[in-house]
Amino acid sequence: MMAIVQKKMGVDRSIYEMLQMVSCSLAETKHLGELFAKPNNNIINELDGST
Repeated sequence: MMAIVQKKMGVDRSIYEMLQMVSCSLAETKHLGELFAKPNNNIINELDGST
């Protein structure tokens, strides 16, 4: 499903990054375009432990 979203929306992030962002924002109601348009590097670094 993420691959379809990535292709249709032209998201320039890996599917892994997209999944991490979605999992971190499950409690929020946001449009996917808004979620993937922002630079959310802190979320990905925090989950990877590479802060």
